Amino acid sequence: MSDTSNQDTQEDVELTEREAEIMSLGRDFSNYTHDANFSIYMKMVHNREEAESDIRTDAFFPDFVHQFFVNSERIFGYKRPVIRFFYTAGRLKRYVKFDYEDCLSKEKDGIDPDDVMSNLAPVLSDIDYTQDLNQFINEVSSKEEKEFRPPGHLLSEFQVNYRRRTHLSRAQRELLEEAGELFNITPSDAKTNGTENPGVSNGDPDRLMKVSSLFASTKDESLESSAKEKKTFQVFYANHKTEGFNQFQARMQSLVMWFIESANMIDFEDPRWDCFMVFEKLPGSVSTEDRYYFVGYATVYRYFAYPDRTRPRVSQMLILPPYKRNGIGTTLLQTIYNYYKNQVATLDITAEDPDEEFIAMRDLLDCKNCLKLDSFKPDKLMAGWNDEMAKEAQEKLKLCRRQARKVYEVLKLRITNKKNEDEYRAYRLEIKNRLNIPNQKQKIDIDRALKRDPNVFVPEELKPQDKVTAAKLEDNYRLLEKQYEHVINKLNSPKVEVISETE
Repeated sequence: MSDTSNQDTQEDVELTEREAEIMSLGRDFSNYTHDANFSIYMKMVHNREEAESDIRTDAFFPDFVHQFFVNSERIFGYKRPVIRFFYTAGRLKRYVKFDYEDCLSKEKDGIDPDDVMSNLAPVLSDIDYTQDLNQFINEVSSKEEKEFRPPGHLLSEFQVNYRRRTHLSRAQRELLEEAGELFNITPSDAKTNGTENPGVSNGDPDRLMKVSSLFASTKDESLESSAKEKKTFQVFYANHKTEGFNQFQARMQSLVMWFIESANMIDFEDPRWDCFMVFEKLPGSVSTEDRYYFVGYATVYRYFAYPDRTRPRVSQMLILPPYKRNGIGTTLLQTIYNYYKNQVATLDITAEDPDEEFIAMRDLLDCKNCLKLDSFKPDKLMAGWNDEMAKEAQEKLKLCRRQARKVYEVLKLRITNKKNEDEYRAYRLEIKNRLNIPNQKQKIDIDRALKRDPNVFVPEELKPQDKVTAAKLEDNYRLLEKQYEHVINKLNSPKVEVISETE
């Protein structure tokens, strides 16, 4: 613990010294200070034309650049920096290139620019890549790429009515919301109104206006209305014993730190790690082989559960932005469920520090599955939570008790008549009583302590405050109900369609 704290403190000092060094020069460096969120272009390349096309065509932006550029997500010292992270769509061979128009120097400007490639070390070190575009194009067109087959064992195949849907990165959403309008577009079609580089300078006083105009030109070209295309996807299972998996997983994992908060590279030498990969399959003609394009993956760690069981925990899940919002992540999670629930050793299936997007997806899927169980029928739901619900959800779906209870609350709200005052009040009280259990336990513990010693010191913040507690409880309930309503809306009106699935 002490080593980590010291390291964090040293990093904070270094960042402060860097900022102080820049400010001490008393110059305007706005033209040499850029938002890294808009300087990094990622692309899955299927052919030579895509590799050579405009950098903005079919590109997508990362969500968490702060894991590489810790100084306020800025790249300092370069004019119009552009970082390319291109992958071959199958084997994930990489082309990484850092370009810029001009850069500062210690001799000329009194300060050195950021060491950008050093910042990228976590996803560059020990993982092969090229900085030569021609070499990358040769990889894209190679026989090895065309004949690539996913490592591992085929678990399932499914088809969806795929549509390339709008997907904005985290930074794009935040900036456009800050600008006052969230446009219904995709970064791959962004225009720059005549500028060569759509990177936005942090020092530009019209920054938000430029960000808005960056996307406004495609405002009327919503991809939500684009034609659907039937696509086939397959899920493969692999672990440390899988032939050809070791090298592939290293390239695959180089994507995860850009899209999952605080993500780390996983050591698959540990036999308890399992990996589930999704690939798009393009059937070949008589003279050509099937092609496989990487879509995403999930990792699961099988924890030990006394005395002889395992508790699989979903650790990471990544679906690449071009494939998002097509039900692929949900189908992948269902495949994971199916894989473990058929194993006698599985106690239940959990998730590790899930983000909001994963929580919403998991809750929706669990609700759909529980609707098929006898103990979650409407009459049983209205009768109240009971052990039979927890038991059936655990035995048939491998849901832990806590998740089963959450599903119960969502499904009961779904059938609760809010116009019936008594029925709706009964539901609210049931949920609030559950939410209030920690407060009641704390009050009981304090009362017991005071009985043993009336003079015991009780911190002011721990003393019961009924009005404050009631207000906080109401706020917590409203927030929870809003989350539940979101799941219910998805449950009532699905927008994506898995048209077939086979194990």
